[in-house]
Amino acid sequence: MDPEVLCADLELATCDKLRYSVHDVSSHSGKYIPENIMIDAPHDKSSRWSGIQQSGLSSFRQRQWITLKLDKVAVLKEIVFGKCNTNHPCNMKEFKVYAGLEPNRMTEVLHAGLINDSVPESFSVKHQADDGTVLPCQYVKVVPILPHSPDYNTSIWYIELRGVTSHFAVENILTYYTRYREDLSLRLIAKHLRSRRLPYKHLLRPTNTILEHSTVSKLYKAAVCKGDFERAEELIELAAREDRLFGSFLSSIRPYPLWVDENRFSPSSPPGRGGHQMALDEKNDLIYLFGGWTGTTSLADLWTYSIKERKWTMLSPDTEKDRGPCARSCHTMVYDPVRECLFVLGRFIEPSLTPENPDWNKSDFWMYETSGPQRGKWRALSRDTERDRGPPLIYDHNMVIDSKNGILVVFGGRIIDDDLSRNVGKPKFSGMYTYDINQGRWTKEFEDPTPETTKAKLFIPGRVGHGMVFEPGSRKVFVFGGHRTIRGFKRAAAELWSFSLNTKEVTEMCADCSAYGGPDPGFAQRVTIDPISQEIYVMSGLSKDQVSAQDTMRSTMWIYSLRYRQWVRTMEPAENAMDTGEPVPRFAHQMVYDPRREMFFMFGGNDGADDDQRLDDFWSLKLDRLRIDEAVRRSKQLIRRRKFTELVKTVSPVEALEYLRTKVHETFNDDDPKEAEQYRKLMWEITSGSLLSRQMLPPPDAYDREPLPLVPVSAPPVDPANPSTPPPTIPPNGSSTIMSPETQNSAAMAGSIAPATGSSFPPPPSPTKDKAPTSGSDIAGVEGTVLARQLAVLTDPDDRGSYTPPPAPLMQPQPIPIRAATLLVQPKSEVDVAMEDAPIIIPRTRIPTPPSPEPEGPPPVEEALLSEEQFQGRLQLFRELMAFIDPRAREPQADLLDFVSRDHHSEAETRWY
Repeated sequence: MDPEVLCADLELATCDKLRYSVHDVSSHSGKYIPENIMIDAPHDKSSRWSGIQQSGLSSFRQRQWITLKLDKVAVLKEIVFGKCNTNHPCNMKEFKVYAGLEPNRMTEVLHAGLINDSVPESFSVKHQADDGTVLPCQYVKVVPILPHSPDYNTSIWYIELRGVTSHFAVENILTYYTRYREDLSLRLIAKHLRSRRLPYKHLLRPTNTILEHSTVSKLYKAAVCKGDFERAEELIELAAREDRLFGSFLSSIRPYPLWVDENRFSPSSPPGRGGHQMALDEKNDLIYLFGGWTGTTSLADLWTYSIKERKWTMLSPDTEKDRGPCARSCHTMVYDPVRECLFVLGRFIEPSLTPENPDWNKSDFWMYETSGPQRGKWRALSRDTERDRGPPLIYDHNMVIDSKNGILVVFGGRIIDDDLSRNVGKPKFSGMYTYDINQGRWTKEFEDPTPETTKAKLFIPGRVGHGMVFEPGSRKVFVFGGHRTIRGFKRAAAELWSFSLNTKEVTEMCADCSAYGGPDPGFAQRVTIDPISQEIYVMSGLSKDQVSAQDTMRSTMWIYSLRYRQWVRTMEPAENAMDTGEPVPRFAHQMVYDPRREMFFMFGGNDGADDDQRLDDFWSLKLDRLRIDEAVRRSKQLIRRRKFTELVKTVSPVEALEYLRTKVHETFNDDDPKEAEQYRKLMWEITSGSLLSRQMLPPPDAYDREPLPLVPVSAPPVDPANPSTPPPTIPPNGSSTIMSPETQNSAAMAGSIAPATGSSFPPPPSPTKDKAPTSGSDIAGVEGTVLARQLAVLTDPDDRGSYTPPPAPLMQPQPIPIRAATLLVQPKSEVDVAMEDAPIIIPRTRIPTPPSPEPEGPPPVEEALLSEEQFQGRLQLFRELMAFIDPRAREPQADLLDFVSRDHHSEAETRWY
């Protein structure tokens, strides 16, 4: 069963009021029993539930909670909190809501707060996981955190729950969710068993459960089981480029903004302004600019900017003289690429001035033709949209277009009407309207919520200074930020809402985006969208600092991925912005986005420096983002560093250092000071002595306990009477003492190889009498002395290309056991060719084992032969590589052992299983 189909069915299902009972409660105070929340009686001050605050907890408030049980399993979508008919200090300033099928296993679905007034508030609760899985529930837990007055207990007056109860829809969702939990449980167990090198695949086969993406499973087998690091690199390339599993990682990396001052390329440009509008004609590479406020007067000029030619052109100095709209600011304008025209709606009028024109507060609606026989002509679609069942005269609203279906969507804005006192002190906000371009008809979708409408349906509260974009694939309108005035106080919001043009459903996607890595609440934040990458861009304007509660201006871009549901912030520009080629922070500016070029264009605004002047600068912005090639390079670096770590323990120091100098180094970026420092540190750690002092030959029993003879230049003949007895060996220091086979092997372990006469290698130091060599220099012998000179060249990054191997010493052929000889039959690298006459150093490694078929029970032979240190090192590599893979394609991030010790009674439980 496809979760996308379930979600589509859920959107079409009716949202009904859910019947419930009180299941459990932390406590209650006197007559304020929990059952009171089931009755909406705002005029009865005793009709509420209130918990008990224990004495001695003035500095730490005891956590209160109330658990509700639904009459039957449903999908909870909304929760409404009723209030007292007057402001009350016990109203919840902050609270959390949890939901689940069991009272002791719930998921956090909402974290929000109530305004201390008498208006009921409705909240959309999270009912889908990030992977689209719908959460059915029968228990709902409300946890008050803070009241509006810290000296009072928290009270809840009324709770209403809304959701889907349709038997068909809920039954399918419950079946899928049960299977989802079972599969996830099996995957957690399989992950745990695999990390302990225990058989696990037999658990997944009966139910066809998939632990992870097939490419990821192959990567685990190559990197961890076999240590085939070259194959691991091929699989990383496959995962990144063909399977496209790096998307979540790439979108999570902070990009760097690259600003360009476009005004320097144009001989003329529009004068400074704020509160203007811009629209993009993507087909003809044109940007339209209309109206605005200079700081002293409104404008009615119309301009175009050619992106190709980088030049401004004035189309009209005064559109009113061209039988078009009058001068205005704080209006909206959109471009229709299908009909090739502009639409303009709304304007600001100073409410403190009483205009002489009786139609001063009428809302006119205009269209401007950009092609065809009527090109350059204005047409008034309406002289009074309120009379035509559209919005009244509004400003600081927003408008988007569904050009394919010919629908305009207008939301928010402050209403200007005949009641001048309300315009000044008690503002009224507009709701949402749609306009059918083909039929010329307005439709009111919803008004600004009132106490009566809030209890009936979930609406987006009206606001000004917000951002709004349209996503054509889902036909959803997204609204972010803005603020509204409540009882004379401005309340900024960092909310993210969606409205579906298909189902007319309103969803609060996030009540506070700043709590999840998004922007702080603010005003005049400019919002654009890329429908291809499914990303929403928010350019900060006037923001509310969360600590000082002061208004601050910032020039920061935020990116929200609709696909991966995560926020990321671009790098901050320099403080002295104008000195570094970056725009100064501002608000009341305008910005458009060109998805074909992946470029933003920003003009004008108010920097707050002078009330009578506005900015006239014009900038383009391109985000320098992490590319897939860079992500692949970083992942390959992890693989090669792991291979190098293993080579250090299995091959000669020269071969290991050569791999570091070539293969590992090519994955480092020398232009990045941090990476260059990491490489130098890695080189220094390896060449500081630990590599020179290690034993180079394997223990005597590494090859079936067959001793490896070390024959000097002049060896005595073999005794013909007893050919099986190994001949005695002359000590490498030239003494006359005959060495036994045991002593001979000890000398071999010390790396004591006798050089030929005339060799450029100095003779090895003679061990003291009755004492084996123990120091690093003694053990290293000849090889260590030469390597000290070789590594002095290798450790200098500037002399990496100047290394040439020293003259090889003359060596007599030595018999090598067959098992050991097979290890030396490998393809020759450049280092092998250069050092082919050098002393043979047998690597400390296991004997290759032919690959075995896929096992049913025990782990693969390759994995079984690994030491625990090797396995843990490779497992760590695999987990580091998983940081590049999308969460849905890899093994579960949770750990099975976490669930053994987790207290499921704690409201901190936030998982979907």
